Amino acid sequence: MKSWKDIKWIFKDSDDLMMSLRDIYVKNTTISDWEKLITLLNAKYTVSFGIDEKQISIEYVKRMFKDKSGEMHRKSASIYLEGVTVNCHFFIEEEIEFDVCAKEIVSELECNTVIDFMRSISSELEKEIILCDENDEECPIIKIETIDGIETILRKEEAIMQWKNHYE
Repeated sequence: MKSWKDIKWIFKDSDDLMMSLRDIYVKNTTISDWEKLITLLNAKYTVSFGIDEKQISIEYVKRMFKDKSGEMHRKSASIYLEGVTVNCHFFIEEEIEFDVCAKEIVSELECNTVIDFMRSISSELEKEIILCDENDEECPIIKIETIDGIETILRKEEAIMQWKNHYE
């Protein structure tokens, strides 16, 4: 793993709320992946679902995915790590999306907590998981795929080159 001084830029705070969020994605997911994820989250972490539920309901999530009327109350989940809250959004079945506020990542401890969280999900689902700037999944800053032993954390210079190559 790279040193904190090489990666702390990833979580540099911004006054702009959207710029202070980092997204975490797992792509090409199925309902089976969601079931595994929810089982993992409920078993391993302290979570809240909706306003006051202490466990994520897979049955409710399945109904949200099937609801086309737009009338069903959309819930999200919060996962409480050591000093960091990660929010899980149930937008579409084919993509797992979390977000984390960069303001909460103030040291190597919180950074490692988020990376360990990502590793546990990648391992459980046997899929790649990425962390990127808000809504910028085409340019991942952290990429983990435990099944193949891949773990990439970009230095700032590497990320700038990636963004230039992608957006120019």
